[in-house]
Amino acid sequence: MTVPAGYHAAAGATASSFKSFADKIIHEKTGMEMILVPAGSFAMGPAKKVQVTIGEPFYIGKTEVTNAQFRRFVEATGYDGKGDIDPDPDYDLYLRHWRGKSIMSDKDDYPVVWVSWKNAKAFCRWAGLNLPSEAQW
Repeated sequence: MTVPAGYHAAAGATASSFKSFADKIIHEKTGMEMILVPAGSFAMGPAKKVQVTIGEPFYIGKTEVTNAQFRRFVEATGYDGKGDIDPDPDYDLYLRHWRGKSIMSDKDDYPVVWVSWKNAKAFCRWAGLNLPSEAQW
């Protein structure tokens, strides 16, 4: 069974039909479980559908990024998010959740919320991951 560098096979993983890649893996830096999405074609869009082809299989997180995973990123990098958004007087309210001041912040396995696209991109840069494209999502 093939596993990309920086990952290990998840418990119960099996070899997929694509070059024997594991069907589920663990990203070592974040602990995120990733699942293999096969290549294929599908109709995308609500009204005027467009035929989309994903040429190569890819891995995507089985769940959303959790509070614990995002906190690990913030603690490892000192990231405060302020450089990633236009000035806004309400931004400190926006950042409050993942700075540990929200009612949900201490729930490690809950999805992190109030994360902008730029915050998510910064997390992915640190983790060595990518945000999914619209078609992959």
